[in-house]
Amino acid sequence: MATITREDVGHLTAKINVSVSKEDYFDKYKKDLQNYSKRVNIKGFRQGKAPVSIVKKMYGKQLLADNVDKLLQTELSQYLTDNKIDVLGQPLPVEDNTLQDLDLNNLGDLSFSYELGLAPEFELKGLEDSASYTYYNIEVEDKAVTEEL
Repeated sequence: MATITREDVGHLTAKINVSVSKEDYFDKYKKDLQNYSKRVNIKGFRQGKAPVSIVKKMYGKQLLADNVDKLLQTELSQYLTDNKIDVLGQPLPVEDNTLQDLDLNNLGDLSFSYELGLAPEFELKGLEDSASYTYYNIEVEDKAVTEEL
């Protein structure tokens, strides 16, 4: 399970830190590598018979990024709905979030940060149940309508 922490940066901005342990994504990553090796067509190997190690070298980072991205999106959206956080737009990833420098042979816990724009809280005044309002019933004469037309 991902660990999510919230840090309020400004009045209407917040930073969300998401930490994902290796156990959260590794099993799905291995399963996707095996399934992908059965579908990929690599020169020198029959269709579906490519070794997982070759597929890992060629497509490992992309498959890992896809798995981690799906996990992050589900965890982040679940956190926002559970805590009833009204967000303007989508959470924006901080630029240091990257999987490019990751060593696929030494996978570990991953940490990501997102910036949020929070919806301001406001109250409409004058709409209380006890307030009374005047309702005007305006009648337009047929002569005025035909003149306007």
